[in-house]
Amino acid sequence: MKKLLSFALLTLALLAASTSHGPLAHAYSDVATDDPSATAITWLTDQGVTQGYADGTFAPENPINRAEFLKVLVTLKDKTSPATPAAACFTDVATDAWYAPYICSAKDSGAVQGYSDSSFKPEQEITVVEAAKLIVSILGLDLTSPIQGIEWYSPALETLSALGAFPDTLHALNEPITRAEAAEMLWRIQTGQTDQAATTWADFAPACSDFSTDVPTSINLQTVEDTWLGWMNETRAAHGLAAYTMNDQLIRTATTWSEYSKSNGSMSHKRPGTTAYYDYYAIQDWFENLGLTFANDGGYTFTENIGHGPYSCSAADCTAELLEAIRYTYDYYLSEEGDSYAPHWNSLVSTHFQEVGFGLTVDSSSYYVTVHYATVITSNPPPFCDAL
Repeated sequence: MKKLLSFALLTLALLAASTSHGPLAHAYSDVATDDPSATAITWLTDQGVTQGYADGTFAPENPINRAEFLKVLVTLKDKTSPATPAAACFTDVATDAWYAPYICSAKDSGAVQGYSDSSFKPEQEITVVEAAKLIVSILGLDLTSPIQGIEWYSPALETLSALGAFPDTLHALNEPITRAEAAEMLWRIQTGQTDQAATTWADFAPACSDFSTDVPTSINLQTVEDTWLGWMNETRAAHGLAAYTMNDQLIRTATTWSEYSKSNGSMSHKRPGTTAYYDYYAIQDWFENLGLTFANDGGYTFTENIGHGPYSCSAADCTAELLEAIRYTYDYYLSEEGDSYAPHWNSLVSTHFQEVGFGLTVDSSSYYVTVHYATVITSNPPPFCDAL
């Protein structure tokens, strides 16, 4: 997940209510008057939605993140600043964050739901498919009946496609949009510009990916994930460390490795074609093949813990039995505290990693657990189809 330069560094002003006209786009030092997006940027500025950066630039080619885009939309619609929320509306949206009023207001109205792990990921670059969903939801556009598919994003995409909203610089639905493209989309929609060069629904590459597991229905996987995360964060809290958050993409990679291990009947870190017990570069290549790269934090990017043990259950609800079984693996991780070689313990109490993924699968006699820890995801893999 590449982050935009922070507001603290660049002082990006996405203003709330404003009745005065802002500067024209050609007043921005990096937006030429003949720039294809100059008219749209002028219009967005005149709405009092943005004044660009403190150094007089607009940075049209910079990506825009989810929090920034949502603030633009809410400001454009309401022309006022929502009240500061009394409580956090998502796990990663603090009440004193600059974007909290806008995100929480949008959630309260039912316009956004966030991710399945109760996060919103405000600093993550927003993609075409996410932007389309937010535009339709926040601005209350009338939907076009889906004709190309029944995915969760189909109505929004077809609606905006019919309006000619997507600039022809966009090619993939999971592609991050730039500040200029955001201005262009909103200008086209709000002023009825239907004669601009546009990318249509049929021109886009796929938007999101489905992900499922083969865990038996007798196991409540969400309960197992939540319990494992709870164990980890109890350990971290006892040592004064910030909590880990569960990441969908890391859940996918961890589950992929657990399923591969189950197919082999044993757990190992060895990727196909390698012989070393833990080949960092081979695992890094494996992550990259799944679309994930990570930020380097003091030499740390990711790590992988695994576990394997006996498990058997034929009851209608085997969740408790499975939790008892995998607790053996977690207790083994804990037992390394104080040892000279303690890779699992060190992962639990690392100050470099921020997010984790828990992957589980079982067969008739065993469980297979993989835990992936990471700093920050710097790539932009396709979102999962339950997002937003």
